[in-house]
Amino acid sequence: MSLASMTGFARAEGADGALSWTWELKSVNGKNLDVRARLPNGFDELDGGLRAMAGERLRRGHLSVALQVSRAAGDKEVRVNEEVLTQLLEVARRHDGAPGTAPVRLDGLLALRGVVDIVERHESEDGRESRNVALLASFEDALNLLTESRAAEGGRIESVLRGLID
Repeated sequence: MSLASMTGFARAEGADGALSWTWELKSVNGKNLDVRARLPNGFDELDGGLRAMAGERLRRGHLSVALQVSRAAGDKEVRVNEEVLTQLLEVARRHDGAPGTAPVRLDGLLALRGVVDIVERHESEDGRESRNVALLASFEDALNLLTESRAAEGGRIESVLRGLID
């Protein structure tokens, strides 16, 4: 019988078109399987699939899953909320010259939350499904690496225990 530790770490990377990503998996001791996933906005639909995959491979331990996603620069669009910017400029004009205030600068207004948004270009349903298949395939690679990491740690623990028993 070989031992498997509940402690392990794995990282897997992948790409699909303009999208690239990194999965990081960390597991530590736990009575039951507890999966905690941190997924970026727009990727929540992966949660059920990754939990099912983790449940098939792991029985115990606290598993932290983190997905980091980046898109190619050309795959993003800058949107300025002109209405909010206009309202802010009007407020700035009304208070121009007030004691203790500096002149309003455009870069300061653009830095305010809700004025400028950087959004991904719209993705088709087929494109999203293809992306999710690729993401879950690389998650499976990360699970394989995690299983290997846990087995290697278990092997080291087993050799220590056998030495103590001998």
